Amino acid sequence: MPRNGSGVYSHPFPDVVEGTTIESAVFNGNTSDVEQDLNTPRPIVAGGTGANNAHDAMVALSGEIANQGDVRNYATFPFVGGSFYSSPGATDAPLGSTDRYFIGIAYAIGVADVVIEAREFLGITPTRTFVRQKSAGTWGPWTQQAGSTADLDAAYVNVAGDTMTGWLRVNGSTVPWPFATRVAADKNIGIFDWSGAVALGAMNDAGAAWVPMAINASLTTFEAGPLKCVGEITAGFTGAGGSYYFGNSGTKYLTYDGANFTLAGGPLFVTSSINASSNITATGGGAVVASGEVYTGQANAASGLYRFGNNGTKYLQCNGTDFILAGGLLNIYDNLWINRGATTGIIQFGNTGTKYLNFDGSTIWTLNGGNLLVNGDVNSTGSIISRWTLGSPSYNLDATVNTSTVAHTALIAIVPSFSGMVLLTNWTSGITELFVCGAGAVVRVSGSSGSTTVSVAYAPPQNGYAFYNQSGATATYGLMTFRTRSAA
Repeated sequence: MPRNGSGVYSHPFPDVVEGTTIESAVFNGNTSDVEQDLNTPRPIVAGGTGANNAHDAMVALSGEIANQGDVRNYATFPFVGGSFYSSPGATDAPLGSTDRYFIGIAYAIGVADVVIEAREFLGITPTRTFVRQKSAGTWGPWTQQAGSTADLDAAYVNVAGDTMTGWLRVNGSTVPWPFATRVAADKNIGIFDWSGAVALGAMNDAGAAWVPMAINASLTTFEAGPLKCVGEITAGFTGAGGSYYFGNSGTKYLTYDGANFTLAGGPLFVTSSINASSNITATGGGAVVASGEVYTGQANAASGLYRFGNNGTKYLQCNGTDFILAGGLLNIYDNLWINRGATTGIIQFGNTGTKYLNFDGSTIWTLNGGNLLVNGDVNSTGSIISRWTLGSPSYNLDATVNTSTVAHTALIAIVPSFSGMVLLTNWTSGITELFVCGAGAVVRVSGSSGSTTVSVAYAPPQNGYAFYNQSGATATYGLMTFRTRSAA
């Protein structure tokens, strides 16, 4: 070995003495050593490169290598500083574009830390550039870089008078004013449509407060969230009317035509009071629905009027004393309460004050002022009383129907405090009997088939007449009382 580990050459044998015989082993060993040194890459310390090829020599001299490649696999190729290229079909090429040529530059600290820039090579026009970085031996993903100035001009608004097409979105989640344009006092901000007309304007900071912002076209919010304003929002600022639309169907809106407000597309639900100084009209078969109170005649607390339809003849009016329903019948599909807060009530008919239906608060309903004509059945769970004047004193005639099922010898009923007749039917056998009662006495007038199924006697403690089952078995009785005097 002619050189040591530091690349320094030394003689393999000691120097020979002048005038003495040179041994062949010394001579041959020395020439062989020289031969080996001349055919071995010369180390850098001896003026060489330490390599037997241009690539390794450039690496050893810390130089950059041109035209590395053809790169066939971008994930495993041993990039060093310099240029490189790859032909179509290279594995792991930028964005998987294995059908393209790429040329580029590699920046290397060592084999484990490299940055490569690969340019798509297609025709005479520069195209896309991609960058990839390897750190500590691990490659990251490809990233496309911004293009030429022409590309930037097409992608960004970067010169005066330039035009941008498409949406401008500003993400202001971390700052209070994500998009701000500052103008001097008395200077406006305007957004113009294609015709040059102002679509949004004017805003300025002249004076103590900003002047109103005018929008001379439709305003639509595309992002989810409200449109907030601490001042006024005016629709149709330049005209007599305007509209506010809800949703995107075009059928839900509040509009003012210069004379009337129209709410279209659904009912109006109000959870608090509505105070209106003019009429409120529901059209198209709609309704005004409120979970709170609705007042009419608010300016005049003694009266008010609700109109139905538009002919002026259908209305409910309070004139300060009475309610007047005009223009049609009142059909009630649920309960009708008369004087709900009290125990009595009266319904008047006509205006004479003598035709009425009255409830006295206990058990008596009184129909006064005329006969009751019934064209069908009368079903009653209590008494049916017909009252008229027979002179002085006046007496009542009522028919009270009751049924009872009792055992043999058991009490059927006690009919208290009356004078009149009792019609009693045994529903089990069909035998019917008639009794006349009065002044504490009772007389059996007749019985069907001449049979008797009951016994009766006056009961002073109850001040009434007691009827007992004497049919010989349990039976159901129906009992009707014709009362002509309300005392025994």
